[in-house]
Amino acid sequence: MTKIFNVNLSNVMLLRAQHLMNHILFIYVLSSFFSYKLFLVSVFIYAIYASFGISIGFHRLLSHKSFMCPIWFENICVVLGCLANGGSPISWVAAHRMHHAYADTEHEPHSVKHIGRFRTYIHFWNKIIFKRKIIRDLYKKPFVLWMSKNYFLFLFLYQFSIFIFFGLKIYCFVYSVPAVLAFHGYGLINSMGHSNKAEADTSVNSFFINIFTFGEGWHRNHHNNPNSYRIGFDVNQCDVCAWAIEKMGFKNRIN
Repeated sequence: MTKIFNVNLSNVMLLRAQHLMNHILFIYVLSSFFSYKLFLVSVFIYAIYASFGISIGFHRLLSHKSFMCPIWFENICVVLGCLANGGSPISWVAAHRMHHAYADTEHEPHSVKHIGRFRTYIHFWNKIIFKRKIIRDLYKKPFVLWMSKNYFLFLFLYQFSIFIFFGLKIYCFVYSVPAVLAFHGYGLINSMGHSNKAEADTSVNSFFINIFTFGEGWHRNHHNNPNSYRIGFDVNQCDVCAWAIEKMGFKNRIN
């Protein structure tokens, strides 16, 4: 009998509390000690989270197994993906695989058709219930398992270290601001990457989304060929993450 898993509600609430705190600190930054130089640092950190953590790590590598790489590179991507504040590796991958398996149905965690664009954007999704077999391969990855089980402990220790050693100002620009940018980056993909029209495939390509997500904006391409590490197929469809994967020599599909 296949075991059914629910994403722990207390973990969901804790993640939402983290998002709320980051947004409050972001507003505090804007009103109290904004710095253009430090904000550019925040944007750079977000770019690393969004590209290597979420797009390359959680999405193309863990969720779709679209290329092979050394374990050290995978582990770095897992850490960066966790710092993006999008949830633990296992919960992220489970939700994304369900997104593909049940796209535009009531079983999809964040279907624009069923919960609306706003709820999808702010991550107030349906309750995520998944079968263990959907993430069975991740149970063979000790570091992914450890980071998933200790996700909030890891985030707390990371935040605490920055705050203790560098103070509130640096904490905000190094942790909270990049996390807020990431929140809105993957919020854009989930909410604007699909239309709410009565179509069999509601996924859409968006140049606008792509500006903020380093290759994830070509969402219709991705749904048409989810196992490809390349999402921007045409010459005029910029895909920074696919370019990075190719430059590092990680081109082979994991079978």
